[in-house]
Amino acid sequence: MNPKDILAMSLKRERENLGLSLTEVTAKLGFANYQTLRSIETGDREIKAWELAKLAKIYGRDIDFFLSGKESQEESKILWRSPGKTLTRKEIGIKFLSICRNYRHLQLILNENEDFAQQPIFQFDKIHLLKGDAFQYVAGIAKRISNDLDLGSRPACALSKILEEKVGIKIIFLPLPQDLSVASTKGDFGTAILINTNDSPWRRNFDLAHEFFHVLTWDLFSTEEVYQETHAAKKTRIEQLAEVFASALLLPEEEIRKEIGLRRREKTIDYSSLTEVAREFDVSIAALLWRLVNIGIMKKERVTKLLEEGNILNIDKIGRIKKQDVPYVLISPRYISLAIRAYHLGKISKARFAEYVDTKFSAVSSFLREMGYSEDQDYSVEYRIA
Repeated sequence: MNPKDILAMSLKRERENLGLSLTEVTAKLGFANYQTLRSIETGDREIKAWELAKLAKIYGRDIDFFLSGKESQEESKILWRSPGKTLTRKEIGIKFLSICRNYRHLQLILNENEDFAQQPIFQFDKIHLLKGDAFQYVAGIAKRISNDLDLGSRPACALSKILEEKVGIKIIFLPLPQDLSVASTKGDFGTAILINTNDSPWRRNFDLAHEFFHVLTWDLFSTEEVYQETHAAKKTRIEQLAEVFASALLLPEEEIRKEIGLRRREKTIDYSSLTEVAREFDVSIAALLWRLVNIGIMKKERVTKLLEEGNILNIDKIGRIKKQDVPYVLISPRYISLAIRAYHLGKISKARFAEYVDTKFSAVSSFLREMGYSEDQDYSVEYRIA
């Protein structure tokens, strides 16, 4: 088979693997009709360099991937929290997986392979997860994981950094539309979690812990078991367990009892004190209230009524409205750091660096300055250490 036919077959296979139609890709390319793309995919028309570059970007692949004729493995499954519009989900999914591949590529060219080798083994027993005492079981595992990872008394502050550096999970931050929520995936690049930068920091913390549970139980449940296709108001059992896990991980029982004890007056605690504790642990007031139910400090009926009334949630929102999200989350701090190091060491070109950090080629210098680096400095100089 000649190179032109191999390229044509590779382009068609990748489009179909991603579930994109000829019409959808044609619109992105700016072609007048889909016949042009079909002719490229059948090998009847020579593809131009700019067209190949644009298709590679649309499919989230390097140009070399298509020129090599390498068959892609089955596309990595993405477990989405909410369905979103089909096309939007596909586009963001492609970008998410592309960043994951780039992330892995940076690790490889910088000889950073420790993320897989050092990944701790946390295992759940599926049979136990289906038993009546599963909530207590999951909370117990969360406590052990928190201790093993040394998350400290305020886990939300360290969770993202520790999951990336100790567990090897790639944490990717992207702005997501309202109809689309967080996601997780596994592939030849490892494990990754997608978090919505449009959400508040305390929401992102809880979502990250929630998706961590799904990553840990990835091989135990099907997508249908995790999420109901109709996304009805009632959550599946697996989703309920994920919320219990996230709550127990971010709100250690001993610390919560201690903080509540400092603020309670006999058998009562006021709204202000509850929101203060929620801010202390960087979680929502709702997450704190349900944690108080789980550890027996508040009654389920009372919390349900409080949340239905909405007053306490409004106080929480008003009290946090001016909270600044600093530093600004950009894709992933560690990913950006790897890309900068690879660029400075000459492992990737300036054009590739711009593509990896999602900025314009002409803006690379200013981007580096914002990150505290200079494009002109030679960072490859080595110094002897003891």
